[in-house]
Amino acid sequence: MSKVYGQFAIIAFVFAIVLGGSYPIVDEARRQSKIDRDPDRLKMEDDSVARKYAAAQQHPEKIDDLIAAGNQMAIVALRKHDFNQAIEIYNNQLSATWSLATNAYNPRWIGANLRLAGVFRDQANWTTSKMLYETVLEQDRKYFPANDPKIGRDLNNLGLIEYLKGLSLEKPAERAAQFQLAVDDYKKSLAISDQHPEAKTARAATLWNLYLAERDLDHRAEAQEYRRQARAIDQSMNRVCREP
Repeated sequence: MSKVYGQFAIIAFVFAIVLGGSYPIVDEARRQSKIDRDPDRLKMEDDSVARKYAAAQQHPEKIDDLIAAGNQMAIVALRKHDFNQAIEIYNNQLSATWSLATNAYNPRWIGANLRLAGVFRDQANWTTSKMLYETVLEQDRKYFPANDPKIGRDLNNLGLIEYLKGLSLEKPAERAAQFQLAVDDYKKSLAISDQHPEAKTARAATLWNLYLAERDLDHRAEAQEYRRQARAIDQSMNRVCREP
């Protein structure tokens, strides 16, 4: 399984698609520098996050504050590899947000599904993660047109699950079949991003994902073309990325 996590670590480093934001590089570097100078600082930060989450739980009617505090608490839990706590937090979010929108699109509930899917993905629980991503796709298809960027995101997420599952397989034929499933989902996602030229970040992520899958299928020409396109987008956005 270490091979799966090694590959996933590269992908996660290069692509942050989907499931929440990240600190700007400079700000995070400054924060890390402070932590390095003061070993107790990280514990103090974690304790502060825990207190804020506990306080937010006392006021479930303030749902956005509860979600925000829960997300921060889950980040702390995942950094400590406490997957169970993160899963519990996101499951609670699912319960708390389910009834917020009836017969209408429910973005808070969708967000909780995506975050929970990400945790199961990081655990290599492909079945549960895929089920959650498919649930989101079903809801997005219900409320948005077929070419909506959200649907492209969902297809990219599903492709990533197929690809990571393929990395966990030993038999070449099974790996190849799994990688091909990933390519199929990625291509559907890319077709949607083609209709949204402003969504460069999402398109670059899908192109890099396609590069990896085609490379591992030994489709060298296709892989290099996707790589070329992904590089061009990164350069146009002045993004410095560590290529897989």
